[in-house]
Amino acid sequence: MGGTPIKPVSCADYTTAEAIDDTIFRYVDEGLIPEAEEMMAYSWFWFGLWIWDENVHSYMTAIEAVAECGISNGVEDATYNKEWLDTTFRDAEGGYCRNIWGYT
Repeated sequence: MGGTPIKPVSCADYTTAEAIDDTIFRYVDEGLIPEAEEMMAYSWFWFGLWIWDENVHSYMTAIEAVAECGISNGVEDATYNKEWLDTTFRDAEGGYCRNIWGYT
């Protein structure tokens, strides 16, 4: 399940676009994508689905926190900036809420 550990978010670590972009990209590429691929293998068992749900929540919460740190630190040149958070991320988060989290 998910291939990259989630670190506690400290805004002091996210003062550059590179730090923000690298962390969020890694959480998606090595965390959320493997979780999505692996979900089908164990989702039939309620406990497996619960673990998957907790892992995805953890990644989404960390991604949101990192992006918000970038915004509060005034980092405007990050790929994962306020516009991305308000549109792309919120749309994906809404999809999870409507289609998955409401059932788990």
